[in-house]
Parts: sequence; C-alpha cells; structure tokens
Amino acid sequence: MNKFFISLAMGLCLMTLVSKGQQLSIGLDLGTNMMPVEKDDLGRVYKTTFNGGAFVDYDFSNYFRIRSGIYYSQKTHTTTQLDTGLLNLFGLEDQLPAGIPLDLSTYSVEKIRITQFYLELPVLATYKLEWFSVYMGPYVGYMINTNRATTSSTTIPFLQTVDLATLDPTGGILTAILPPAYSEDFNESSSDAGLKKLDLGLRAGVGMEFNNIGVNVAYNYGVLKHRTAVKTGDNKPYSYVQASINYKFSFAKRN
Repeated sequence: MNKFFISLAMGLCLMTLVSKGQQLSIGLDLGTNMMPVEKDDLGRVYKTTFNGGAFVDYDFSNYFRIRSGIYYSQKTHTTTQLDTGLLNLFGLEDQLPAGIPLDLSTYSVEKIRITQFYLELPVLATYKLEWFSVYMGPYVGYMINTNRATTSSTTIPFLQTVDLATLDPTGGILTAILPPAYSEDFNESSSDAGLKKLDLGLRAGVGMEFNNIGVNVAYNYGVLKHRTAVKTGDNKPYSYVQASINYKFSFAKRN
C-alpha cells in the first residue's frame, strides 16, 4: 500500500514540476484491455476487460508531451488444475459381461478465472507530429478488489457408456450411491489469497488525434507476477494489448 502511494506522490510531483509547460490539457479516457487468458485447440483465448480514467497532458513544445492520470483497470487470468482418480464399483466390476470397457478413471477439472481491479498511474513521454504520436513510459497499479470464479467438473467415462441399472444385482442400491456420470459446480468469491497487490510494467503505443478526440493502441509489458506462488498453471506478469478513445479539454497556451 505504501509503495502505491509513494508512486502516486512521485507522479503528482512530476506533474507539478512540468506545469510550466506550454499547454495544459485534461480529459477522459475509456477503453478496453485485451487479456490472453488461456489456450484451447484453436489457439489463444482472449477476454476484454474495462480500462478508463482521467488524464492530464503537459505540452512542452509542438512535439513533446508528458501524460499522466488515474485509471481504473481490470486484468484477468485463468488457472486450470486437472486431477484423476478411480471409481469404486464395490466388486461389481467382476460381474460385468466380457467386452464392456473397464476404464474406471474419474477426471476432475477445476478452472479458476481471477479478475483483479487496479487503480493505475501511468507516466508517458510522447513524441507527436501533427495528428500522429508515439509514446512510452512506466505504469504502476494497486489492486483494490478482486473476483474469483471457480468452475469444477467431474467426468466418469465408464458411467457415461454403461447403464449400471441393468447390471446392478443389488436392485439399484449400488447405482443410487455411485456419483453421477458428469457433475459441475460453480461458485464466486472476492478472496485475494495468493494474489499480489502491486502491478508494475512498461507501456508503449501509438495514437491519433483529431481536434480534441484521440484514439490510442498500446502494448503493456508487465514485470511483476500476478500471484505470489502457485502449484499449477502459469504465474506470469500481465502482458496485453490496450485500446482506448479519449476526449480532452485544452487550456490556453502559457507565456
């Protein structure tokens, strides 16, 4: 927490120091983060999340600018854990007719989608030429909330292919106590266990500006891992593409 406020204070001091620049502008910026969350058979799966806030521009000249501000940014990742076990048929497997498959494995999948909500402070140096600009700089974020959505499923292929009701010598008692061939459970929580509060990275992008309306596309390269430690799944920094549109209000040039 202290690190975040130290970084925030440094950013505000920087904004104050450059306030003698040629022109001051303030504005609103709304956009989306395109987060790579997992891979499937078709390739990488992306999820879009919200990013938006207020910014301040300080123009030193017709070509150079510093931009900073406060943003609310959502970032997300997915972890998947696989477990296998064996189905207990209580000796019934010895009475099954020949030819019936005896794969008694159970397959359990736990997929957790974690979304972290940050207050974020970027400090971006910009080179602009007429309506086109390129920019780069660091950003620091502090997590203020989180959402953890967990989907757990269990699949038993044997029970999906064999009707035990026709083979159960107990008259259905065994069939009644066996687990279902497929089950699924879903729950949500706001637990931040194992998650890091601080996020830090480097942002580089390009922008186009027409009058007071701007469009930006940037790549964010994170340098801090989003979790403290994990037994399974990836634990990498957030690296993603960001797109936004902004509107700003410019004040008269200073002497």
